[in-house]
Amino acid sequence: MNKKKVLILIGVLTILMTSLSVFAYSKQNIYTGLYNHYENSKAKKMQNETKELTTKRVDKLEKVKNRIEDSWKNIEKNISIDKNEYITVTLFNSKDLYRNPEEYLNLSKEHFSYISHVIQLNKRKLPKGSIIPIVYIKKDGTKVIVASKKADGTNIYYKSDIKKNNIKSDKPYESKTENITDPKKQFIEYMNHKGWSNVTTEEESKGTPIKKVD
Repeated sequence: MNKKKVLILIGVLTILMTSLSVFAYSKQNIYTGLYNHYENSKAKKMQNETKELTTKRVDKLEKVKNRIEDSWKNIEKNISIDKNEYITVTLFNSKDLYRNPEEYLNLSKEHFSYISHVIQLNKRKLPKGSIIPIVYIKKDGTKVIVASKKADGTNIYYKSDIKKNNIKSDKPYESKTENITDPKKQFIEYMNHKGWSNVTTEEESKGTPIKKVD
């Protein structure tokens, strides 16, 4: 083979290798582009699904909130109190009340603490399936009402009259019931020793059924 043929062969091989490299690079770019497009589409789809799911959750929560508030309105129609003499405590303002009770009620810390424990104990008495309760506290601290609605629509009220006996006992505090392990009940017993007392009655009235949330 002469020198000229060798040079031609080398040239052909060089062109062929270059073409293959370009083709491989182009193919790689195509695959990379397709992969990136797939990933971007998947991410966009997930974002849209998340947005749609979030929207559905927000809508459902709004419906639940409306259902609770409608139940409270129905309860208020059937409760005979002068609302000017009470503050209303709901799920939406209770945290602020318990953090800053002095902004809502002109009561001593001991008095408000006793009331708050009575409220919690009455909430525990609510039947299973009842709506989140609404609470009314008389501004002078002498009465508390925990009101809710049973699953069948019946309105239920726990009304507690709060009293303080100003006669202080000289006897040291001793638990009357050794088997009381509930801290709230222990506190109530201790406060009873200090002169506080409450008489709670349960009442019911007919009401509209709780709306279902789709």
